[in-house]
Amino acid sequence: MTKGALNGLLDDHSIAVNGSIDMNKMDDFDLFVRAESVDISGIMNMVPSNKNLSITSGILHDVKAQITGRDGKYSMSGNLAFDGLGGTYKNGSTTYQIGQGNGKIFFQNNTVLISHSGWYVNDQAVKVNGLVTLGDEVGLNLNAVADSVALEAFTKNQITGNVGARVHIGGTSVNPYVSGSIKSNAISYDSYHIDSGEANFSYFDGTVDIHDAFVIHW
Repeated sequence: MTKGALNGLLDDHSIAVNGSIDMNKMDDFDLFVRAESVDISGIMNMVPSNKNLSITSGILHDVKAQITGRDGKYSMSGNLAFDGLGGTYKNGSTTYQIGQGNGKIFFQNNTVLISHSGWYVNDQAVKVNGLVTLGDEVGLNLNAVADSVALEAFTKNQITGNVGARVHIGGTSVNPYVSGSIKSNAISYDSYHIDSGEANFSYFDGTVDIHDAFVIHW
């Protein structure tokens, strides 16, 4: 086994790589990567692209990763913190603006744990924590909390008012299962107005089930 270390700069931020490799079997290696700070815009061209998700800004902090190769099979684990992440997410013809993302990520091969994360989606604050399993269909086991979301930010002002929600997202990115509770305040749509309301709901396979609901309207 041959051992070595490399220190350098990535977009003016220091990065250190050390490890070992079997010179008689080049796909057997251990690499350790550490970086105090990395500008994510400088590395996005090295990350597999997703036509629906674009990350254009943000800083990664305290990056620690171990990459291992054995007999042509690779594994990776580590953790990092992120701050100021911004970009866009497209769902069909609708584009959502993402900003001020911050939190921590722990990863082990294709499993990603998102911890203490907060985001602004269309300028509305949302907290998201949980597990994501990467694959052809991304596996989801996430909890999301939004204390007060302005509906007009997502409905092009067709519906106005505020909604708070506690939501669990399971299933996959292709076929998600969503359940949770919502509270509404001062909802207006056309000539219909809701002073306040609460409900539990679930969504699966294109069907929304609403139960335990009450509404006060005028």
